[in-house]
Amino acid sequence: MENFEDCVVDIDAWIKFALSKGYEKIILMGHSLGTEKIVYYMNKGRYTNKVKAIILLGFADSYGDQIKYAKEKSNLMLEATEFVKKGRGNFFLTSDWLSHSGVLPKSAKSYINFFRRDSELSKAFPFHSGKLKMYSNISVPILAVIGDTHEYTFIPIKNAIKLLERENQLTECYLIKNCNHDFEGKEVQLTKIITKFLSKVNKV
Repeated sequence: MENFEDCVVDIDAWIKFALSKGYEKIILMGHSLGTEKIVYYMNKGRYTNKVKAIILLGFADSYGDQIKYAKEKSNLMLEATEFVKKGRGNFFLTSDWLSHSGVLPKSAKSYINFFRRDSELSKAFPFHSGKLKMYSNISVPILAVIGDTHEYTFIPIKNAIKLLERENQLTECYLIKNCNHDFEGKEVQLTKIITKFLSKVNKV
């Protein structure tokens, strides 16, 4: 069972470990749900002052996308609630094996933690709301890269990019054409974008 907000504890631990080994420039990079965890961490974490830049690959609004996905399914939240009442909170939901946007299985407790109204996840990267409060608070250079095929931004991808750039002027955003969520076949192009960004960050 995963609680979204526990990502702060996880990232704190790894940054503390890196600092203990003498590393001074910490750069956080995440993909998909990982981008939401990074944005959330940059607002809640203990070592945010040690982070020099962040890289967001396939940035996503998992909460918003789930709202859209769940409309076409049975009442997943009701099923999750019933599981918890019956002491089966750590069991995967069964009416839809890939209950997390048709991609991942989810335990009942985790489903409620992620997708209940006003969950912590819902605050991380809420493209669905038209405002990115947590994202706008970030004060380090940001690289955001996304493909143009089957993404999880809830709103159209180009609108999501405009929202990122509007909400935080430290954003450097790239759209890779003919590219899916996992950047399959576009690894070389993605590597060049990341390398160029890192070279600029390392000069600061």
